[in-house]
Amino acid sequence: MFRAFPPYLRRLIYITAGCVLIIGGLIFAGEQANGWGGLTYIIFAMGAVGLWAVTCVIYAIVVLIRDGRRRSSMPALVILIAAVIAGTLLFAA
Repeated sequence: MFRAFPPYLRRLIYITAGCVLIIGGLIFAGEQANGWGGLTYIIFAMGAVGLWAVTCVIYAIVVLIRDGRRRSSMPALVILIAAVIAGTLLFAA
């Protein structure tokens, strides 16, 4: 099933799957903990989400620099455009 995707997109899916497991575990641990411990787990989960987002954007930039604007690198361009739009909406409000 994944053979139809470009290799960089498969790597990005694997990175995302691993991050989802880590973030889900942190959120689950935060829900089970009491008081400040639970809040600490949630803050770590938010940090992990930020690291995942930065990793995806940097990897998309590397792919675009390496491959150029080809049809196979368009998903990387979509990721970058979505990040720019989200950043613009976040800081415009």
